[in-house]
Parts: sequence; C-alpha cells; structure tokens
Amino acid sequence: MKYVRGPVDDLLTIDGDTAVLMGDRVLLLSPLAAHLYELCSTPTAVEELAVSLGAVFGPPKDVD
Repeated sequence: MKYVRGPVDDLLTIDGDTAVLMGDRVLLLSPLAAHLYELCSTPTAVEELAVSLGAVFGPPKDVD
C-alpha cells in the first residue's frame, strides 16, 4: 500500500514548527507528522516511510 498526502489550503513552517490550514481548521503538526507530510508528496510505500522516519527520528523505543 502507498500513501499520499491530502490537499491543504495553506502550509506555514517557521523555526521548525509547521501548521496547515484545511478549510476553517488550523492544525499544528508534530515534527514527525510534518516529515510524513513532506515524504508523501508522491505515493510512498509504508516501508519507505518507516526507513526515512527511523533515519530521522531513530527506531521506535518499544521495538527490538
């Protein structure tokens, strides 16, 4: 399965903080969510997402 980001009306990143505007809602993305948003600009397999997230944020703490 591949994932691709959905449409947003606007995106703003300042000093590492990212917010997206979707209709009348503003969402502040966590660093992990902002990285996923960037990765999913094109359809991306979950395995590719996991490798990139692991490289940037380290492996999950509850997985050996």
